[in-house]
Amino acid sequence: MTVTVADAQVKTCVAQCELESVLTDQLAKPQALVAIEGYTEDDHGDSDGEGIYRERDEFVVKIEDIEPLKAALKRGVEPPAIWKVQKALLQKFVPEVRDGQREFAATNSYLGYFGDAKLKYKRVYVKFIENANKKEYVRVCSKKPKNSLVQPARIAHCKPSMSVAKVPDPSVPKTVTTKVTSVKPKAKQPKTKAEPPPKKRKTWKEESPSIPQPQSDEEDTEPPAPIVARFLNTRAMKETFRNYMELLVSLALDQDTMQALEKSNDELLLPYMRKIDGMLNDNRKRLLSKLHIERPFKAALECFPELTVITRDSKAKTGVNAVSRIKMNGKAYNKKTLKISKATTKLAQEFTIDPEKIPLCSLYHSLHHYKYHMFLRCKVEISSVQKKNADLGQEEIVQQCMKNIKWIEDLFEKFGELLNHVQQKCS
Repeated sequence: MTVTVADAQVKTCVAQCELESVLTDQLAKPQALVAIEGYTEDDHGDSDGEGIYRERDEFVVKIEDIEPLKAALKRGVEPPAIWKVQKALLQKFVPEVRDGQREFAATNSYLGYFGDAKLKYKRVYVKFIENANKKEYVRVCSKKPKNSLVQPARIAHCKPSMSVAKVPDPSVPKTVTTKVTSVKPKAKQPKTKAEPPPKKRKTWKEESPSIPQPQSDEEDTEPPAPIVARFLNTRAMKETFRNYMELLVSLALDQDTMQALEKSNDELLLPYMRKIDGMLNDNRKRLLSKLHIERPFKAALECFPELTVITRDSKAKTGVNAVSRIKMNGKAYNKKTLKISKATTKLAQEFTIDPEKIPLCSLYHSLHHYKYHMFLRCKVEISSVQKKNADLGQEEIVQQCMKNIKWIEDLFEKFGELLNHVQQKCS
């Protein structure tokens, strides 16, 4: 019996050693100190190690994660995430081990960073390592670096590229005139609304019009663009739509998000929303030119988010087909913040409509209220996630919603069907 116990102890010891060896392979090089504002001596010393410190790039860590971060880096185990400040947003950076060093890589996860949220974080000092595979990598500093701390190797690498760029200017002065003449054809305005090839779609996205404001009657009666933004079932379009939905999920969790992003002139997430909104608005204007509806009916269509078609079987004795009616319901809301409007409206909600115009009216209504309808779908999805786990924070809820790939793909497919249907009606 003693032999059996001894054998068991030997096996346990061997298994423990094997487990420790596996864990050791996953550990990063320990880091004794961590430079965090208010938790580190402000000696502006050399933080050592690879990378460049950039004062303008501010990173923060949750106050509740400060001690776990310090302990994890000291032991070499996986630490909590850190966050890059992007105006009114925080971009999540997750820990990775590369070449035995603990680094943090950028992700596509964002949180709101305004109001009381700023009180929950402290600045952590980092050095920029590199951009690899379209990912930004940083490492946490052990001491607060000097503002002017830049690696000599980086300076030497940058200087040749600058000098090369300047060589052609004095040696070939004639190229200046050819560049000026070549700019003129590109200034043609009608071509700016055309859909670009896939490689230039990112540029198009950044130059797309801002989120559409409530349209006046004069603006709506303007002739639509000859080429309306088309729906393209491409990887870039899917990514744009995914980011659009991610922003709507964040907005459904905190309805002050949109105002904060616009106030800070956000350039990360708003362009995705502007592109989708621009496509919807262009198609809406094109559809309106086919409708020729009266102002009271148009105002009601744009005010109320719910629409019901009332059909009756009665027929006139003269043989003329009976007209149908459309009834609008729901509460009016702010088109930017998507908050329910407190002011009461006196608009009529039921109208007699030519049956042939009903499909076009329904399409116009769907385009105009598309964002709000998606916003409500996000609320339903959030409620479903919270029922499964009531203790999730805002970041975790957004991540869980975006992990529902089928939900996103179904919405994307229906978005394409909506725009394609408009194109067919307007062709």
